[in-house]
Amino acid sequence: MKKLKFFLSAYLLTLCMSVFIGAGSATAFAYDGGAEAVPCEHEYIEQIYDATCTENGYTEYVCELCSESYKDNFTDVKAHNYSETKTEPTCTEKGYTTYVCVDCGFTYVQTDVDETGHNFEEVIVPNDCTHKGYTTHFCTNCGYTYTDNITEAIGHDFVETVFDATCTEIGYTQHVCNTCGYTFNDNIIEKLPHNYEAVTVDATCLEGGYGHRV
Repeated sequence: MKKLKFFLSAYLLTLCMSVFIGAGSATAFAYDGGAEAVPCEHEYIEQIYDATCTENGYTEYVCELCSESYKDNFTDVKAHNYSETKTEPTCTEKGYTTYVCVDCGFTYVQTDVDETGHNFEEVIVPNDCTHKGYTTHFCTNCGYTYTDNITEAIGHDFVETVFDATCTEIGYTQHVCNTCGYTFNDNIIEKLPHNYEAVTVDATCLEGGYGHRV
């Protein structure tokens, strides 16, 4: 009974002890109840790990008896499997391509095309009597707008006509701009009073005489 217990203890010790010798080879020892160590007859299970775009591939061997393991048959990391998204350049921003690996998500951006610059069209607005003149520059690509070449308003060029007051019409001065036609009146004078004359109509054999004002 004591021998059996000793043998079981030695066997368990064999499962827990592993000594690696050389590159990937290993020998495990057990005790058979005496002083002599017994090497483990490894029974390996192999597991193949394929290479990815971030890690090497390899084959791993694990002993079913003592759990000792080693790796070999290494393969290189695979290339990334990129999807591409192109972003076109604008007037002020460069164009670029975004690369995203569909397997691991690694992303980088590569600038491909310079900015296009603005494509301006000009609209010239002349000044007039009351408004400033200017030039508007409008980009047909992006809508950016700026204004320059400002000129001041020229002011009205008035011609004056005086209308005298009468007993039926007020008097005033009329101002008409020769350039734009703007008109206003000032110097208003009220209507004059009527200037009557007395007229006498003599009586006849048929009508009586009378007087009135004209």
